Amino acid sequence: MKYLLFLPLAFLMFALNSCSSDDSSDGDDNPSTANITFNVELSDSRGGIVTTKIQNSTETNENASFPFSETFVNQSVSANSFLELEYQKGNVVSCDTCPAYQEYTATLTILIDADTVVTQTFTIAEDTQVVRVNHTF
Repeated sequence: MKYLLFLPLAFLMFALNSCSSDDSSDGDDNPSTANITFNVELSDSRGGIVTTKIQNSTETNENASFPFSETFVNQSVSANSFLELEYQKGNVVSCDTCPAYQEYTATLTILIDADTVVTQTFTIAEDTQVVRVNHTF
């Protein structure tokens, strides 16, 4: 009698196992292409340096004009591709007759195929030098 109960259970386990996917990969490792856009907006007309990074490829824009926007078209990306956007404020001149430093904001945004994947607004205080955001596929 126990044999009759075991037989349907064994058949069910065999059937479910044979229907499972043979793909053991958790993610898609095949590269695809995407348009990657980096934006930096400042609340005040200031200068600065913008650095963009896609994987190990870094591009630095000294004396960038703001609002800053740069799109990299048809970039090859795969699972775990790393993107980073960095804003470094320009040199602050200090003198006895200069007005007091005024804080401002910097909004950093990364878009993939026109979809925002990360955006953050930072307050740029006198002691703030660098702010950054990043995204991993």
